[in-house]
Amino acid sequence: MDELDVQHEIKKTKRKKRWGCLVAILLTLILPIGLIMYPLEFKKTLLVDSESPNGYNDIQVYEKGEPFLFGFSKARVRYGWRHKDISVGNDGAPLNKSNVNVVWEDDQHAVVHVIGAESEPQSIEIRFR
Repeated sequence: MDELDVQHEIKKTKRKKRWGCLVAILLTLILPIGLIMYPLEFKKTLLVDSESPNGYNDIQVYEKGEPFLFGFSKARVRYGWRHKDISVGNDGAPLNKSNVNVVWEDDQHAVVHVIGAESEPQSIEIRFR
């Protein structure tokens, strides 16, 4: 090997080393943030899956994420291709089936009641087309 080949190998090794360090730094920053953010913001837990009296339509209510400390819980009411997001004060506890009640008036109309320990009951009227 001559001097040029040695210099070229040194540059190549330094370049690989820089990329390796950059990847290692990004992984040590992104992985913990992702592990923390997923359960707090993105994890979905099915609370209620309700079907209309004749089975034409259905409504699902999910808890979206988990409450942080004593913060609000987030719920998503999904019906057809649409959804509505609401915040529920539940003293920092996760929501469960007892926090949600779905009342069907007929196959095209329903009312979803979401009740939290610290907030007023919220009602969402849903009309299917």
